[in-house]
Amino acid sequence: MAFSLLRTLITAYKYLLRFAFLFLIHLVLKFLTSENILLGSSSPPKPSLAQQIITTELEFSIIQLREYITLKIRRFNTALDGIVPLKLHRKLAQITISLLKILLRKYKNMLVHVLIFLLKHVAFKFVLAEIDPPSSDLVKPNKNFSSTELQSNVLGEFRLKDYMNSKLKRVNSALDKAVPVKTPKTIQEAMRYSLLGGGKRVRPILCIASCELVGGDEASAMPIACAMEIIHTCSLIVDDLPCMDNDDLRRGNLTNHKMFSENVAILASAALFCLAFEHIASKTKNVPAERVVQAILELGSAIGTDGLVAGQFADLESEGKEVSLEELKYIHVHKTARLIEVSVVCGAIIGGGSVSDVERLRKYGSRIGLLFQVVDDILDVTQSTAELGKTAGKDLTSDKATFPKLMGIENARNFARKLVDQAVAELAHFDAARAAPLHHLAHFIVDRQN
Repeated sequence: MAFSLLRTLITAYKYLLRFAFLFLIHLVLKFLTSENILLGSSSPPKPSLAQQIITTELEFSIIQLREYITLKIRRFNTALDGIVPLKLHRKLAQITISLLKILLRKYKNMLVHVLIFLLKHVAFKFVLAEIDPPSSDLVKPNKNFSSTELQSNVLGEFRLKDYMNSKLKRVNSALDKAVPVKTPKTIQEAMRYSLLGGGKRVRPILCIASCELVGGDEASAMPIACAMEIIHTCSLIVDDLPCMDNDDLRRGNLTNHKMFSENVAILASAALFCLAFEHIASKTKNVPAERVVQAILELGSAIGTDGLVAGQFADLESEGKEVSLEELKYIHVHKTARLIEVSVVCGAIIGGGSVSDVERLRKYGSRIGLLFQVVDDILDVTQSTAELGKTAGKDLTSDKATFPKLMGIENARNFARKLVDQAVAELAHFDAARAAPLHHLAHFIVDRQN
């Protein structure tokens, strides 16, 4: 009990230190901006990228602190309710206040005034859970959140859009630096064209969120997070080739081979593939070597004949054939899910997660990986080319097996909802405030429209 309380205090203290540090940077940036105005700027300048990032981080830090404290208070309420009924421990608190009032009459001390004030205005609102109706669903340490419950509990306060925008800016900046313009110029331009040509950066954001969940930091995870996006880009370039899916559009732009030619696209993909592993090895700092090696092994397995390559081959082989649901799951567990799964797993490894933590996150990643493909299949038959940023109805035209084709659209949607619930259930072991990004990213994947 004492150890748990000490750990809670230390965690809260870390949040406060981070908040103070970010706030200090925020003030310095504001001061520098003010200085620029005084030096003759006719109109207030737009906030710089650094200011926007720090402001977003500051807001997110406050949200994290608030959610962490609220979670601990609610867990305490749940434990207290398990010992004595809610009405009884409210009565006990009222008796305590009455006793303090008696003490106040005898010892007119300012400290007693403060204690009474805190008990009346803090204890009754927080410790006694009066901020929520008695019937509300309290967050329990081992609760298995479902997609419906998640919308109404404390995690609903987490602002995913701000979190993703903050991470996306830094991931894009790191990717831009990873592929500088150099010779051979055409190949470098082709690499940059596909890598920096848009995208939600779901895989690197998942990697960073997983690392932070187990106690790591963004800086440690960024090189391998970038590698995930680089490998993903390789797969898209190859996937779009005439000998594969033969597609003209990707992310609303011409595919790489349409823009540069097939031979350049193949060489650009090969160069990016090599760069991914080089980037991990050269840019990962302050992480034990054995973790880096383990992460590289995981990534290699996920994209070889036990992963992406196997799935892509099975997908090509299945065109025009009758495929069972199990065979379809095999294709997409390997072709799509493995790279999403390994993004989560490698983040946890780099962050120093335990074996059990990594395995829980592996299950989470596997389910949201398959979920990603199920949603992709649904969108392919329900959205337009303009909405998707790629050719709609392509799977239907090429007579590919898809989840809606085998299950029907409504059953495919039910399967997607089942997968998201299974995924977030794996996060119940972790601190809910730290797991909030992964909870909400799972729902982002199921609710996306492109």
